[in-house]
Amino acid sequence: MLVDSVVANKNIGSSTVVMAKLDTRNNNQIKTTNLGDSGYVLFRPNAEGNLEKLFRSKEQQFSFNFPYQCGTGAELPYVAFDTEHEV
Repeated sequence: MLVDSVVANKNIGSSTVVMAKLDTRNNNQIKTTNLGDSGYVLFRPNAEGNLEKLFRSKEQQFSFNFPYQCGTGAELPYVAFDTEHEV
């Protein structure tokens, strides 16, 4: 979906991306895509009711302060990191 969106977009500019989809038809999973230095963290409450970090996405950068992006002048986002998480 991300690659198709970039191809269809005629606006000028570029961006990092995080996308998430809750898939209730496939074992209740959150499916995510991350490109660049955007990111996300998943937390769940533990038995004591405190939030516990389950997952943190990793940044994608060519070098310091030069993140992967999609859009004008950028390569198509085939290197985006796809992950599935059980809900």
